[in-house]
Amino acid sequence: MVVLAFGVLAFMQLQGQLARSNLDARIRTLASTIAEEQIETQKRFTRLASDEEGGTFAYQDVQSATTTVTRGGIEFSVEQTVTDFYWDEATGQFTQSAPPGILFSDFKQLDVMVSWVSSEFLQGGSSLGSVGTLGSGDIGMSTVISSRVTGTNHLALLDELAIQGLCVPLVSCPAAID
Repeated sequence: MVVLAFGVLAFMQLQGQLARSNLDARIRTLASTIAEEQIETQKRFTRLASDEEGGTFAYQDVQSATTTVTRGGIEFSVEQTVTDFYWDEATGQFTQSAPPGILFSDFKQLDVMVSWVSSEFLQGGSSLGSVGTLGSGDIGMSTVISSRVTGTNHLALLDELAIQGLCVPLVSCPAAID
C-alpha cells in the first residue's frame, strides 16, 4: 500500500508540473504573437511623412514607445525601441545622425521586448483546482524597416519622390514607377 501511495503522490506532482509547463508555454506563445503583431503593425506605413490630419500611419510615426497589452487575462508590457540609421555618402557609412539635408532615415532598427511579471493563475482544466504562480519572463524580436519602397508600402516611394520635387504627390507619380 505504501509503495502504491508513493506512486500516486509522484504521479500527482508530475501532473501539476505538466500543467504549469503547459501554461508557461502558452504564455510564451502569446508573448511571441504580441511581438510579431507589433512588428507587423509598424511595417504597415503608407507614407514617409504623416498627412496633415495625422490619419495615415507613416514611416516617421515608427518611434520608441511602451504599452501594455492584456491577453488571456495576463498583462504584457510591450517595449518598442527604434534606432534610425542614415546613409552618409560623404563617409560611405551608416550613421545614427542625419547628414545635412536628409529628412528621413534610410532604415529603422525595431527592437520589441514583450515581458510579463509573476501572474497568478488558476490551472484551467485541472481536477486539482490548485492556484500557483507563474514566473516572470520576456520575449524579444528585432527587425529592420526600410524607408524605401516595398510591396506593402509602395506609397512611401511616391511620398519621397514628391518631397524631392520629382512628381506631384499621389497624382502623377504612379506612372513614374512603371
